[in-house]
Amino acid sequence: MHVLDTASNTETAVIPGTGARNLHLSADGKRLYSTTANAVQIIDTATLTVTATIPTTPQPWGIVATGNTATDTDSDGVADDQDNCPFVSNPGQEDMDNDQLGDACDSDNDTGHIRRFQN
Repeated sequence: MHVLDTASNTETAVIPGTGARNLHLSADGKRLYSTTANAVQIIDTATLTVTATIPTTPQPWGIVATGNTATDTDSDGVADDQDNCPFVSNPGQEDMDNDQLGDACDSDNDTGHIRRFQN
């Protein structure tokens, strides 16, 4: 498979071992799904490498994405529409003060109470 820079219309890379017939880009742009003569290959768009090959019956001519195709900007495994801190990775979704803003993004991680310290 040849990778092209659409701004300059030049080839930027060749991904070996692919004979693409049909392509599907994941919603987050991180994976490219490619059909070959008897498999679907998953390509990491950051490294331009084949990360998995899924055998299929001969001649898979199309790809339909199903399941979770939601965007996960911070790559923490939680879709942005469910993430309490979508731009900073926080897979546990911790929220100490229950304000719906994840601790990783929350500069005020208390419950709004004044804390008193003794000397």
